[in-house]
Formats: sequence, structure tokens, C-alpha cells
Amino acid sequence: MCKAPQTLADGTVVGCRNCSQCFGRSVDDWTGRCIAESKFASAPFFVTLTYGRDENGNSDHLRAALLTYSDVQKYFKRLRKHGFPARYFAVGEYGSTKGRAHWHLLIFWQGPVPAHQPSTRADPVRFNQEHWELGFSTWEPLGRSAEDTAAAVRYVCKYLNKDLGGPERQALCRMSKKPLLGASWLHERARLHVTQGIAPLDLYYSFPGVQAFDGSPKRYMLRPGSAAADLFCQSFNDQWAAMYACSPLYARRKILRGPKGNQRLVEESQIVGFKGDGRPPPPSDLMDEYGDRVLRSYEGKIEWLLKDEKKLEEYRDRIRAKYWSPVYGAGFNLYPPHLQG
Repeated sequence: MCKAPQTLADGTVVGCRNCSQCFGRSVDDWTGRCIAESKFASAPFFVTLTYGRDENGNSDHLRAALLTYSDVQKYFKRLRKHGFPARYFAVGEYGSTKGRAHWHLLIFWQGPVPAHQPSTRADPVRFNQEHWELGFSTWEPLGRSAEDTAAAVRYVCKYLNKDLGGPERQALCRMSKKPLLGASWLHERARLHVTQGIAPLDLYYSFPGVQAFDGSPKRYMLRPGSAAADLFCQSFNDQWAAMYACSPLYARRKILRGPKGNQRLVEESQIVGFKGDGRPPPPSDLMDEYGDRVLRSYEGKIEWLLKDEKKLEEYRDRIRAKYWSPVYGAGFNLYPPHLQG
């Protein structure tokens, strides 16, 4: 529970992103996403990049004075150029003793791994790796188990909590975004739901071998409304439509909500029909909430484009006429006539 939740203009309550509880949820989120990414990597590694002497032999390298993300970007660009594609989760911080900038990376190799000198957390080995031209690096191969990756992510993310709440907190967090971390695993999870003919009911997930402090399976959760959650929901819709030739159609309607005697009209999205003659997906509040966000965004674009209330109402009338069923109305039309025995 966030210590200082914030309320947006539309009434949505969100976390402050600054308290220890919010940071704990953020670490859990990245831990789950990185474990998911490691499932589709040829080899996961924990790598630390430090700065050595500059070209004049000075021990205080100019690049070590300030965290510069472009150094990391150029590093991966050189790797790709030499045939070593990789995805990554990076945290940059300043050393506690000398205040020198350095980077901690979780690298998920998508093919061959460059030549390196392996090390361990207890016995780190620094060496000059040809693609990191600014100093030294240490490479620690991670085990294939999810718990090894989880421990490495927690170790990296602890630097995000450094000097929590203070003005001197200057850690940087960067990662691969196209596609987002864990995208392949999320597509695969959506595929499993589709092949089993079930709809996702929530955003929780877990991995075999990863346990909580009490020994129970550790549960992670995609943050509602995040890009990862939306990718998972959209992947389910797309794969369901491709396999069963049927996808839900949504429309915005005003519905009475609230306790009896104190009800009010609320505009919500509802399934008003299905496109295709195949098998419709089972009901799911999670998918309905996602459809509502998509439709609101889509109608917002229509309003911005038309800027004409009359034309906009005509457009909405066409949507209602097309998707409104005189028999089933705007409810969850799970059994349309062509599927009834």
C-alpha cells in the first residue's frame, strides 16, 4: 500500500512512486519482467561496466564524472555490429567511496556470446572487453533457473533504492523497449490461454522455482494500464481472433451503477456483439477493462479529428446500430444465434 497515493483528474488512484512500498512494487515488476525475458534468451549475464584511465593516463576519467546513457547505447551498438545482438536492463549509479559513475547490466543475449572472462559475485574478474572501450568490465554468467535471474535483478534494483527520498538520489534505470522486456513470454502466455480456450482473469503470474519468503510460489503482477499489461491483453485478443475467427465488439453506453437508491449514470464499454462466426471468448472483467480503455482512446481520437458534435453523434449512432442486438441488447452476448443448438 502506497504511503501517499495520488488521485488523477478522472478519479483513478495511483501510487506516488517515491515511497518504499512503491519502490518495492517497482522492483517486483522488473524482476518478473526480466525473468520472463531470460526465458527466451540464449544466455543471461550480469555485467558491470566501469571507467578506467582516460587517453592522457589520468585516473579520473572524464566520463566517470556523470552517468551518460549514450555510453551504454554505443556499447550495445558495437556489439550488434559485430554479430552479438542482445537485450538489456541497465542501472547506473555512483560509487559510495569515490562517487565514480558505473553501470550494472542484465544482458539477455539473443545469439552467440562474445569472448569474455567469467567471474562470480564472490570472485569478480575485471578485464578489458573489446566492445567496452572506456574501461573495465566484469561478466557473471547467470544460471538457467529463474531464481538466479531473480536474485540478480534484486541485486541490480537495490541501487534504485539508494538514498531513497533524498535529493542526492541519482541512479538511472534504462532498458530495451522495442519490444518491451518480456514481450515474447507475454505472447506465449497469451497463446496458452487461447489454446486452452480460457480468458485471463487477472494480471498475476509466477515462475516454477521462484519462491516467496514463506516458501510459497512468488506471485508477480503486471501493473494495470502499463504497456506490458496492454500488450498481453491485445495479444490474447489477436490470437483468439486468429484461432477461433471471432473477436468482441465494444461500444460505449450509459449504465446505472451504485447502490440501490443512490445510483448514477456511468459511461462504460460493453460487449455488444462479436465479429466473425467462430467461438466467442469467455467473459473476463480484465478484458472488459482493457476494451474500455481502448475504446475511450479511440473515441478520443475521433472527437479530436471530427471536432463536430453533429458528425460525432452520427458516427456513434452508426456504431450503436451496427453492434446493437435487438434480442440480446448490450449485454454479454456469449451465445449468439448461430452458435445455439
